[in-house]
Formats: sequence, C-alpha cells, structure tokens
Amino acid sequence: MGTDYGEQQQLLRDDGAADRLRRRNQFNVMQLGAIFCMLFTAFSVVQNLETKLNGNLGLISLSTLYGCFTLGGFVAGFVVQKLGERVTLFIGATAYVAYVAANIEPEIYWLLPASAYLGFGAAILWAAQGSYVAKCSTKETLGANSGLFFAFFMMNNVIGNLAAGGLLLSGRNMHFLFWVLLSIGGCANLLFLTLRKPSELVVTDTTSVVEKKAASLSEIFMLFREPKMLLMIPALLYSGFSQSFFLSRLPQQMPIEGGWIGWIMAFFGLADTLGSVIFGRLSDRVGKKPVLIIASLCTIGGCVMAGAYLDPQRAGYTTSAIWPFFIIMGLLGLSDAGYNTQLYAIFGSFQPDRLEASYAFLKLFQSGSTALAFCYTLYLSTVEDFIILIGTSLIVGLFCCLFCDRFVARIDPEKPSIQSINDA
Repeated sequence: MGTDYGEQQQLLRDDGAADRLRRRNQFNVMQLGAIFCMLFTAFSVVQNLETKLNGNLGLISLSTLYGCFTLGGFVAGFVVQKLGERVTLFIGATAYVAYVAANIEPEIYWLLPASAYLGFGAAILWAAQGSYVAKCSTKETLGANSGLFFAFFMMNNVIGNLAAGGLLLSGRNMHFLFWVLLSIGGCANLLFLTLRKPSELVVTDTTSVVEKKAASLSEIFMLFREPKMLLMIPALLYSGFSQSFFLSRLPQQMPIEGGWIGWIMAFFGLADTLGSVIFGRLSDRVGKKPVLIIASLCTIGGCVMAGAYLDPQRAGYTTSAIWPFFIIMGLLGLSDAGYNTQLYAIFGSFQPDRLEASYAFLKLFQSGSTALAFCYTLYLSTVEDFIILIGTSLIVGLFCCLFCDRFVARIDPEKPSIQSINDA
C-alpha cells in the first residue's frame, strides 16, 4: 500500500529542513560574493590604474603579482585544507589591503614585495572561495550558486569605476582616492571573519555535499594525469588571456577622452554581473555547453567590433561615436561571465572529492596565462593579441571542452530519466 501518515509527515519535515539549509547556504554564497565585491572594489580600481600611473613599474608589478599567483596555486589547496576556508579568506584578503597601501606612495622597494605577497594571497583566497561555494552547493545548485557569487562579485567593476570617476571628477586627487580604497579593503578584510560554516545538506547520494579532503602538492600534480583536466587547460588559458585583454589592453587602446572610459568599464561590469546570474541559472536548465558556446560568440562579436573601431582611419571613427564601445564591452562582459561561472561549475563537478586541488589547478593556469599576457603585451600588436585570444585560445579551448564532453567526461551530469525514478 502507500506510505502511512507518520512517514509522510517525516518526509515533509525532512524536505522543509533541507529547504531551509539550502536557503541558508544560498545566503552564505551571497554574503561571500558581497564581501568579495567590497574587497575588489578597492583592488580593481588600483589594478586598472596601475600601468597608467606607474608605467613600466606598474607592468612589472602586475607581472610579478600573477607570476606569484601561479606559483601559489601549488600550495593553495594545502593551505585551505589546513586552515579552513574562513581563516584562509581572511589571510588572503590582507594581501589585497597591503597592495592597495603600497600604491599610495608607489616605490619599487615595497610595491614589488607587496605584489609578490598579493600573488600568494590571491592564490589561497580564490582556492578557498571555490571550495566554500562548492560546499554550499549540491550538484544541482552548483551552477546557480556560482552564478550568484559572480553576480555579486562582478558588481565591483560597476561600483569601483563609478566611485573612482565620481571622486576624481569632483576634484579629489589620486592620493585621496587610494586612502578611500584602502579603508574599503580593510573593512572587507574584517568581514571575512563573519562568514558562517556551510550547512550540511541531508539529501540523496546524487546530490550530497562533498566532504573535505586534504589537497597536497602531490594531489595537484595527480590531476595532470587525468585527460579531462588536461583538456580543460586551453579554456583556462583563454580565461587568463582575456582578463589582461579586457581590463588592460583594450581600454588603453580606446580612442576616448574624458570620463567616458570609466562609464564604459562600469557597463562592462554591469554586463558581467547580469550575465553571471543569467548564465548560472541557464546552465542548470540547458547545460554548460550551450552557455560556453554563447559566451564564445560574445567574445568573437566583441573582438570583431573592437578590431573595427580601434582603427579610426579604417572605421571612420569620430569622437562622438561612443556607443560602439558600450556594445563591445557589454559583449565581452557577457563572455567573461559565461566562462567564469561555467569553469568553476565544471571543475567543482569534475573533482567533488578534491575541491581544493581542483580549484588550485584552475587558478594555476588562469593566473599563469594572465601573467604571460601582461608580458607579451609589450611586444605584440593589437591584431596579434586578437589572434592569440580568438584563434589559439578561445576556439581551441571551446573545441577541447566539447571534445571532453563527447569522448572523455561529461561536462553536464546526466539527469535521471523518469523511468529510472519510477524504478527506484
């Protein structure tokens, strides 16, 4: 016969408790994203101004930062496992505060050490972030939670650019701006200590929350033996190259004067934020492959338009034609959102029992390729930059993702059929 009344009531109570825990974990992700937004509101403005204000010293600083970020990825998972996510996030954030402070009076003697410290701090911060979000998620909600985090996080591009532009246009100098940014970063640093531990979800085995395991250096190297991880490297390289191109090379090449560049970069952040929410939810409905394809098309469209409008003579550009750059950065913001949310979700599903090592592997190649991009930018033209971004990284990266899904390991977990549910 059917389930008796007592069993039905117990199932309802269990479902209600699981729903409350999911909402609590969703709030944890939102809180984490808001704190990251606050911290990176301070850092992103400094990073965007680094090469413009400090010239070659700024370029060396950023190369040092991302180079150390790459090396830090080898030990980031181990640090997270030993200290836990909350303490690791707090320690990693201190490096961002130190870097902002070093830029108030930039000198090589303390700016480069601060850059190296930030590289290590960023490695452990992002490894802890990936682990924390995954522990707040099930396999079914990981994509949505990743999108929710990045939606909050990417607002830093909007808030930071608008606030910095407003302060400078009001007559405040850079020195005052950097002190404001330092105060914001310091507050965010302390707020990491307010994070709660993820709530354990009591659900079926197919949606269980992953258990925390040690992520040693040897465990990270073990991932190089897995074909599915190797096939994801080109997509990670594209993600790293694009960060340098979207946020450094492209804005510097825009033939725009005055305060419009801040508004355009704020629009990039807005598109990135909205895209994170949309793509995160869309991937849970239609899968990650369609989102990656859409994000890739956005990159190609944005770069084709940029290639036309960055050459005033060839495009017939006039200083009054500001609107194309809003479209360009909007498309690139959507692309950035698509790849960020999906790569984090893919790596979380590929290695559910080795989260720290998996996200350290991800940031290893992302940061390494970003450091490389800052170096080769000195020697390559914008056209050659386009070729590397689209030809050798985006297209190859997308092909490898689709190849991996078809022949090696599923990017999208198979949903149980109705027949299998009835059989159970």
